[in-house]
Amino acid sequence: MRITDILFPPKCVACGKVTEGEYLCADCEKKYRDMCGERCRRCGKPHIDCRCNKIAPADVALHLFEYKSDFSKRLIFALKRKNSRRLRDFLAVECKKAIFSAITDIEGFSDCVLTYVPRSREGISEYGFDQSKELCGKISKLTGIPAATLFAHRAHFRKQKVLTSDERKENAEMAYVPAKNAKAPYKVIIIDDVSTTGSTLSACSKLARKLGAGFVCVVTVASSQ
Repeated sequence: MRITDILFPPKCVACGKVTEGEYLCADCEKKYRDMCGERCRRCGKPHIDCRCNKIAPADVALHLFEYKSDFSKRLIFALKRKNSRRLRDFLAVECKKAIFSAITDIEGFSDCVLTYVPRSREGISEYGFDQSKELCGKISKLTGIPAATLFAHRAHFRKQKVLTSDERKENAEMAYVPAKNAKAPYKVIIIDDVSTTGSTLSACSKLARKLGAGFVCVVTVASSQ
């Protein structure tokens, strides 16, 4: 056992219970696997293999689990607000599985980059980190797919969570712009934490197209669509 494990014992990324090094304790592991094993109500496939979500103009939209249970909301809340390296490490491994499940859709990972939906400046100032950027970087290291910053968040826009569906779409269209000197290869995979109305991911997918992408895939940890 390492001295750091004694001083700072590894804890379950969901409930905080001390573990033997695992990301999840036994109880939370079962909850997580049961949640991910749920079937899409439309196609009957597990969420990681489901292609029912449509976020125009993206070609493919993937997610690990539905954003509906208390357990799923606890994970996303922690991802957004707690600067937990272990949680991001765990979810990066899970997102890698989703990305590789889409290798046929994407027709391989040549001429491809990973990018992310940037957090607002206010959000970074409040919490001290950009969760989607950090998650994207970890997925890049696991998959070997290069990461690039393609989008920027303009300052002083309203938070999406306080808006109606129509307001979210309009707000997202104005909130995101191309990053300085950004240029996209043919294939772009956009990483984000959660998709609710899909407005933000739709806006960023449009930007990716304008920057030169011919194929756009979005990957989120959770989706409520």
